[in-house]
Amino acid sequence: MNSHDNIIIKGILRWFASLGVGLIPGAHGTYGSILTFLLVWAWLANGGDALTGAGYLLFMAGFVPLSWLITHLSLKLNAFVRSTDPKDPPQLVIDEALGLVVALYGAQAGDWAAMLTGLVFFRIFDIFKPFPVNKAEGLPGAWGVLADDVVAGVMALVGVKLVFSWVPLIWA
Repeated sequence: MNSHDNIIIKGILRWFASLGVGLIPGAHGTYGSILTFLLVWAWLANGGDALTGAGYLLFMAGFVPLSWLITHLSLKLNAFVRSTDPKDPPQLVIDEALGLVVALYGAQAGDWAAMLTGLVFFRIFDIFKPFPVNKAEGLPGAWGVLADDVVAGVMALVGVKLVFSWVPLIWA
């Protein structure tokens, strides 16, 4: 592979790994999470199936390995050469997309309050990395980059389920 091909491959990897928004200066992970939130919202608002059941599982069966492959290749080829953190470049936000999709499991059209709560919980757990998020981040390579976001997504999902099971009791 010549250097021109390498530049093209790295550019393609940067685009997919960053979802485009990770290349914007600032809060990369938040940008990736908001973009993912908006895509899920648009999916549901336009008649897409709820994030449950076989369709969700099939989507995740493709999205998880694709996210790992893009993350692995981005790290291996050093696609984010000027990153402040070469182990988990902040511009790489496909991991935030994966984690948020986990957090939004069960979402359906009209669940906007629960979805927004999931987004907020996910960002809090992803930014502050409480146990066990911080332990998952310690896994090697692409596994660690993705695992902390998946764990943060699971914790956010549990938080949403708890909050929205208590809300009817409080307002009753």
